[in-house]
Amino acid sequence: MVVAFIQLSLASILAITVWASPLGCLWDYDTLWQERSRFPDLLELIVGHTPRHSADYYRWRMEARSAIDPDRRTVADYDDLAVAHEKLGEHERAIEVITEKIARYPESGRYESEANLGTFLVHAGRYEEGLTHLRSAIEINPDAHFGRERYQIWLVEYLCEQEDPSALPVWPGGSQQCLDYFRTKQAKAWEADPPQAYADTVKGIAGMLRFGNPQSPVLLETLAGLLALPDYTPDLMDVEDSKQLAARALLVASQQVDGSARDAYRERADEVLLMQNGVDLTDIERLLATEQKAAANLVARIQHDENTWITDSADVDERFQANYAETPLLPSPAMASLRTRRNAFWVGLFAITGTLLALAIAVVRRRKRKRLKATSQTV
Repeated sequence: MVVAFIQLSLASILAITVWASPLGCLWDYDTLWQERSRFPDLLELIVGHTPRHSADYYRWRMEARSAIDPDRRTVADYDDLAVAHEKLGEHERAIEVITEKIARYPESGRYESEANLGTFLVHAGRYEEGLTHLRSAIEINPDAHFGRERYQIWLVEYLCEQEDPSALPVWPGGSQQCLDYFRTKQAKAWEADPPQAYADTVKGIAGMLRFGNPQSPVLLETLAGLLALPDYTPDLMDVEDSKQLAARALLVASQQVDGSARDAYRERADEVLLMQNGVDLTDIERLLATEQKAAANLVARIQHDENTWITDSADVDERFQANYAETPLLPSPAMASLRTRRNAFWVGLFAITGTLLALAIAVVRRRKRKRLKATSQTV
């Protein structure tokens, strides 16, 4: 009987362990933490949890700079006004303003003029014209923005090579095609130090998201292609992929489009997770929804603050820098969920094990009492 109870106890412990193993997903959730440590702030960037000016701010800035007589506008005033129009989606008006700036100040702030005009033209779908100005900008200052313009130029060049530059997805060959393309564009850097070249490429595309359009499906898809990494990359054997971040980027891209493009992005996100033991698209979507809710709260808080500062006639730019100089990190619901489930597992395991052992001890004592009683009756 005692043996049977011990066997039952061991079997129960084993059953609990087997039952709880899918809940643990230790490797996968720890992997998300590792991905975040390799690319700080990238999760926040992908889901939109980064400090950005509100539309109300750009409307305020546009009105303030427009109120200045054109003859008295400085170079910075023109840049501010043009960027405000651009951030509000008024691409053609932004182009007009920056063109007027160049006419008034042909030499002053020329790098900013060329970089801004090139970007405005690209966003307006005028890729070839935009390339001309982006190339001029990089000739003036090759290292501006950590060389981000190089990646912008290469990406626009790729789009210009396509039969339909607006077709999505932009990388029909997926991660392999995306990675190989940027390799060819900086072959010497990849030959000298592949991991560093890879990190620089990720940083360049992430920078375009951070300082350009954070919801661009083209940039999100490209970033995902780099983060996912093909299964076989000999020169990057020491570089780990970031598939959970890649899946999020693809899901966010899918939210910006509809129809076949949306379905294609979702399918790719699902494919990216195929080798992620215990994590599927439903898990990532659930976590993404929580992260985007936190991002929406941050956006609402910034909008409220900026409206308050505008009403109070405060220095909005100074207040923004003082309050939102650093990107607030998201609490990881994945890690919180992991800790909760992990704790529940161990508490349940110890509780049931303790109960079974107590029963086994009680049975042993009962059998001893029976033996003693039988012995006394015999005597």
